[in-house]
Amino acid sequence: MAASYVSTGGGGADYEVVVAAACLGRLLTGTADRLLREGTTPIRVGLQDRTGPAGFDDATISAVNETGDVLKVFVQAKRYFSFAPSGEFSALVRAIASHDRIDQGPWSAALVAGETTLPLEDVQTLLESAKHSADPAEFRARWDLPGTTNPSKRSLLSLLRTALADDDDAVWRTMRRLVVLGYDYHLVHSRDRDAAFADLDSHLTGASPDAATLFGKLPDLVLRHSQRAAQWTRHSLIAELGAMVSPSRRAQAGLAILNGATDTALNAIQTHIQGTTPFPALSLLRNELFTEAREILSSERCVRLSGEGGSGKSGLLRRLAGDFSGRVLALKDDRIVAQGWESHAGSLGIALTAQEVVDEFAASGPCLLAIDGADRLLLSPRRGVLLDLLRAIVASPLRNRWSIVTSARDFQTSDLVASAFDDAGLTEAGQRCAIRSLDDAEIGQLGDVFPAIKALAGRGDLGNRNRILFLLREVLASPQLPPPYTEVGLAAAWATRGQTAELAQPERDQALAAIGELLLCRPERRPGRADISPVGFNQLLAEGIVCAHPTRDVISFTHDVHEDWVLARTFERHRQNLAELIDGADQPLWWLRAMRLLGQILLEDGGDPSPWLTLLAAIDAAPSLDPAWSRSLLMAPLYSERSSEILDRLESALLDQNAALLNRLLETLLVYETRLDNRLLKLPRLAEMTETERLGTVASLRIPRWRSWTAFLAWSLRKWRQWPASLVPRLSEVGEAWALATEGSANRIAKAILTIRPIGSSRSRMRVIASAGTIVEIHSGLANWVIARRRILRRACVERSKWVLPPRPISSRPI
Repeated sequence: MAASYVSTGGGGADYEVVVAAACLGRLLTGTADRLLREGTTPIRVGLQDRTGPAGFDDATISAVNETGDVLKVFVQAKRYFSFAPSGEFSALVRAIASHDRIDQGPWSAALVAGETTLPLEDVQTLLESAKHSADPAEFRARWDLPGTTNPSKRSLLSLLRTALADDDDAVWRTMRRLVVLGYDYHLVHSRDRDAAFADLDSHLTGASPDAATLFGKLPDLVLRHSQRAAQWTRHSLIAELGAMVSPSRRAQAGLAILNGATDTALNAIQTHIQGTTPFPALSLLRNELFTEAREILSSERCVRLSGEGGSGKSGLLRRLAGDFSGRVLALKDDRIVAQGWESHAGSLGIALTAQEVVDEFAASGPCLLAIDGADRLLLSPRRGVLLDLLRAIVASPLRNRWSIVTSARDFQTSDLVASAFDDAGLTEAGQRCAIRSLDDAEIGQLGDVFPAIKALAGRGDLGNRNRILFLLREVLASPQLPPPYTEVGLAAAWATRGQTAELAQPERDQALAAIGELLLCRPERRPGRADISPVGFNQLLAEGIVCAHPTRDVISFTHDVHEDWVLARTFERHRQNLAELIDGADQPLWWLRAMRLLGQILLEDGGDPSPWLTLLAAIDAAPSLDPAWSRSLLMAPLYSERSSEILDRLESALLDQNAALLNRLLETLLVYETRLDNRLLKLPRLAEMTETERLGTVASLRIPRWRSWTAFLAWSLRKWRQWPASLVPRLSEVGEAWALATEGSANRIAKAILTIRPIGSSRSRMRVIASAGTIVEIHSGLANWVIARRRILRRACVERSKWVLPPRPISSRPI
């Protein structure tokens, strides 16, 4: 049952309140004083609870030593305390002895007083002697010698023996538990109060209230919670007071290591383009994207950077981290090999839990968690490292001080990061910020320095891949590469760069091939230095292509696109048993892009689509493989910079057997190449809809992937009227999804969809509602399937308008 400071009455309550407030002050700073043993740190303070010896209920302090053992100190505070036979001391002594019989753990009972009837020095000498005696006999022998005691010591011993019925063992055990201290908080000019004030002042940081203001809040906090058994941790107290304090002594070494790891991770992110001599390095600031992401981060404390590999997500993440006003904890996927935070911290030599790291980082003010390559972490067994941190943020009393920025590629229809936030219970998922390809102004900046880029960026046949930062960097690094600059060609030039170097470096190229073989054929263990040529490793290291884990023999690629390129070329060498190898590697889903790149290699090499068709049939025939593997391979034609040329060669195969393969491609485009707007799906109105309405609404929330959809639509629209009528439902759904997704933006594809000639002989027209909200005429051939779902879609549009959300075009640039 909770007690109350008010119940003590008179002026005594003021002294008890200040003692309890001083305990909170020490908790706030994480420092010990005379109440605690040397080498311990306070971690919790309970106010007015009765879990210890009766009477010691003014405060309960829990402290931890350097080995993790927890000690409890139960405090009784009295402004004036009398050691007298008829006083309170006997009852407190018996309470300590009674509690000692039922609790053999590490605890002590502290009697704190401003004034006492016995000299504190004599009392403390006796109590310390008991603590340093091995047993009651040794203690008694020491103090029974003539001339060893004085009147005050004899008085204390007499009181103890009387209270405990001359039980020497009980007296000795009680004295070992008892602590008696004097604090002068009752004085106007209190040295102890000044010491507590100075300790607090030395630990304050940032925009925290000054020490005088903060210390003045503590007695009020104690009084407000005097009617209940309040429990405070260091971090819940910081959250309550709005304080910002330096990390605890125990955490400082570990946080320093994490700060160093953060700097290393961020510095490893390339933010510039380097040409060959005499061209300089050039960094693009991408101010428009940076401003957009920073505003999201400021308003919602979370921004999810998404985009294709090499689009500049990592560079923007690094800039956001550098701009952040507070502490930053950064993790980079290529520097993590553990499967949970505890193992990862151990590999860095840190003995802090995820919760301790999260709380201690936030104790000093606002902080940012920056995760580069979050998709690769979440698709691997290493996802536990990220989830442990997210769950710790959710559980932290200082969670409102944390902001989060992540970079990730979307995976199929999922926003992996948003799903991970949901799994961790983090409701503040923020917004998704799509990293677009370079615009004309940015290309102009690069072109002024690198003339080759200006010519390359002006081409319209490369599906905007000529406006991706990473690929432009590779173009400049491969001057021997002839146009057209496709990603497959760049990958080949990069993988064989050692052959064309001024000084041949065959070991470099061999090392890359060896790493690919190990990743595919020995997936249970990551490649290490011992697995490849030291010369090749050093050459790759000098180029910044790979990095080595500081505490383990593990080699990782510094950029995920490089790993995709190596794997795709390795897949190509193992086409005959690729399905078996992928299955044996437990189907790592972050290899899916490499599978798509393999398809691009097969389709771009020579012009004969039969190797691609053969591999697709083999992947389809593997019963245990996830359908995502064949879907990735099926999408390869739409991701090639030569997609129109490849699709023309594939058209007969696509239309063969009543257009079975084309139907699969359309289905994959609708399911695999769209993502759902997570923000809309969490709206409560969705749960109130009928199943039919919900299906229609979800259909209207699909956001197509720009690259694959534009490649297919730009190639196919002129062919729709010649294709079999059985394709009308799928084509109608594709047209509808594009029109809804590009609502509010002017683009030629949407207009072309609405003016397609009828399929078949019918020339009747129907009036339907288009996505822009205007009445238009559409030929019945395309309308057949759309009109059957018109009511659902109209209801979906009405519901969406009630949500008052802005338009969400997938691009502001007309096509």
